[in-house]
Amino acid sequence: MKSSPKEYPPLPGRMYQGYVLFWSVLTLGGLGFAFFLILANGWGALTWRYIAALMMLLVQIGLYLGLVISNKKSPPQAWLFPVYFISSLALWTVETWLFPQLFWVGFTYMGQMFGMLPLIQALVGTLYIFLVDVFLSIGLTIEGLGLPELFGLIAGWVSILVLLIYMNHLGRTSQERARLIDELRQTQKALEASQEKEAELAVLRERERLARDMHDTLGHNLAALAIQLEAVQRLYKVDQQAASATMDELKALTRSSMDELRRTLAGLRSPGLGSHPLTQALCELCVDFGQRSGVEASCSVDAKADELPIPLGEALWRVTQEALTNIERHANARKVTLEVQVTRGEVNLTVKDDGTGFNPSAPVVKGHYGIQGMRERIEGLGGKVSIFSQSGEGTHLEIRIPTLEKET
Repeated sequence: MKSSPKEYPPLPGRMYQGYVLFWSVLTLGGLGFAFFLILANGWGALTWRYIAALMMLLVQIGLYLGLVISNKKSPPQAWLFPVYFISSLALWTVETWLFPQLFWVGFTYMGQMFGMLPLIQALVGTLYIFLVDVFLSIGLTIEGLGLPELFGLIAGWVSILVLLIYMNHLGRTSQERARLIDELRQTQKALEASQEKEAELAVLRERERLARDMHDTLGHNLAALAIQLEAVQRLYKVDQQAASATMDELKALTRSSMDELRRTLAGLRSPGLGSHPLTQALCELCVDFGQRSGVEASCSVDAKADELPIPLGEALWRVTQEALTNIERHANARKVTLEVQVTRGEVNLTVKDDGTGFNPSAPVVKGHYGIQGMRERIEGLGGKVSIFSQSGEGTHLEIRIPTLEKET
């Protein structure tokens, strides 16, 4: 869940620490100077007014140290800063009523407000300080305040507000940048974890593919061999010539099983793309397929395919491997074409053959899970698998996977 910007300190990291340090020195220095100024003026004749002002200044210093400096929670409690400013400004209001020359102490709270409070609350707080300075500290009233003086006071207040709002904007911008950087880091960690999980799932899928291949080919062939060997053993007693012909068939079946086993082991030993470019790996698959099967194979791969994310490239390579294996086993094709195109936001893989074809809508035969494995792999990446085929007219496999555009 994303955190709202209001949940973050207004100024993050070193900028926030520098901001706090600046206003800490200014605030504590100002309050300390005001304390010694009142103490010096009333030295030798401390009346209740002086004692009350001194005590309130000490309380203000304690509030700042206790609620601001010592607070280590980030973000701070929602009530903390409003309570601090309301209490401090209330004490300052009484101080300026007792000693109007302390009006300047209020300016130290303006900078703090724009660093600790939402913008609206900070504006209300600075307006209050402005009004107190006008009507209590300077001792003016609306009737006795001329236009030049009023204009000067308003201009000064607006100038301070513009400066503080600009500082607040810088802080909020830095805060937003820090939040985005944190989200990017979290996203990167999630992406790395996803890639690791995808690699683990790829291993599991290859194990399942191997198990299906062994069951689909070697297991069925071995079962057929066992049955026919028993039949030959009985047939030799009555018709040796027929038994010999059956033995020739069994030899051919044995050789076929050995070829299937070699292909399966070759796929098992294949470590995946690794550090090989996708274009090179796909072309090598086509060359190996052509040499092994005697089928004419052509390969055209967009050079931009090498820039695809590793999980996507691995999926394309594995699906191509499965498609060529299916063609070799079942299609009886004479020509195969493979093409990869990378367009804006999508990669498109097509594999065409001129083989016997099949009915894609037919129920899946038990033990034949190649197409199902393709769909699971591609749909797991948000892609789509389309198969166009008719008996005797070849097969057209088309795969589309969305890609993320890189920022320029």
